[in-house]
Amino acid sequence: MLLYVHVPFCRQKCAYCSFYSEAGAIRAGAGARRAYLNALALDFERAAEGRIFDTLYLGGGTPTMLAAEELAELLDIIRRRAVFAPGAEKTAEANPGTLTAEKLALLKAGGINRLSLGVQSLSDDLLTRCGRRQRAADTWRALALARRAGFVNIGCDLLFGLPGQKAADWRDTLRALSGAGLTHLSLYALTPEAGTPLAADMAAGRTTLPDDDAEADMYEWAREFLAGAGYRQDEISNFSLENYACRHNFGYWRGEEYLGLGAGAVSCLREQGKLRRTRRAEAGEYARLLSLGRAPLAPAGTEIIEPETERREYVMLGLRTREGISCREFERRFGRNLEDIFGPLPQELARAGLLLEEGERLRLNPRYYFVANSILVKFI
Repeated sequence: MLLYVHVPFCRQKCAYCSFYSEAGAIRAGAGARRAYLNALALDFERAAEGRIFDTLYLGGGTPTMLAAEELAELLDIIRRRAVFAPGAEKTAEANPGTLTAEKLALLKAGGINRLSLGVQSLSDDLLTRCGRRQRAADTWRALALARRAGFVNIGCDLLFGLPGQKAADWRDTLRALSGAGLTHLSLYALTPEAGTPLAADMAAGRTTLPDDDAEADMYEWAREFLAGAGYRQDEISNFSLENYACRHNFGYWRGEEYLGLGAGAVSCLREQGKLRRTRRAEAGEYARLLSLGRAPLAPAGTEIIEPETERREYVMLGLRTREGISCREFERRFGRNLEDIFGPLPQELARAGLLLEEGERLRLNPRYYFVANSILVKFI
């Protein structure tokens, strides 16, 4: 089973971010963080007992925005209340501008063996345009400190299609980071999500993004360049050096169960024969419900995943990966074959060259990765 722990605090919201987080002097202040850690300890007591976890992903928000003593407390909560399988992968997200030698030492001592840095770009101008406070120098400083602390498995998130981004900016960033020996790179096209400052700026004509052709060129160049630099493409957006694929991510793509703890966290667990997806409430309500001994779920925060939905999600997620899906495994898992569920669709897509048949496996043709959503939506 996978374990995700959400730390919702940020110094400020990035202009493009639609994920749940708490920012500002009051919402993310010391008092709010204190109440949150108390609530998280209760959440662990209620939900983690009796489970064994294969991976941990400490995400946010910005987990490393916590003060050193708060980070130590968080890691102690996890250590005392969660049981992990031998050799478990344990990842912490980190903003380069919030990492210190002390925090890295705490993460290392707390069992974290993988870092994921929110780099996004190595252009200070582009970072400013998308509302990031860090600078390229923060990334290089954080990498040096992490290596000094003994971390080997270090990945990063990057964005392409940023306002004003040129192909040269993108290529310089990828060359520099791959040359620095990062073990994992996640590449995401910037998406103007509704309700974000970026979307408002675009609607008002204050900001424009590179067009689809420019984004496609950036993506295809990255795929070719990273393959030549020794990175294997694990999934449409994820690349890793050999033996450094993110096991937590693969758990999601393979349809494994996961427990999400912390405000806004999502779980997907099979209970009493039914697969349930639940979402926890936001911070204030989350703490209140836990203090009352109640399940800390958001209103309408429980969804029963019907078997048909589960099968379709399994195919859509699996086809995003390099390995695709096994037709035999699908039949073993669901008791029906692909044709029973999707009729002639898989064969039609294979004849059109959009899917590749390799023995009993089916995978998306890499030529169409950039437009994958327009293909995968056919399985809904």
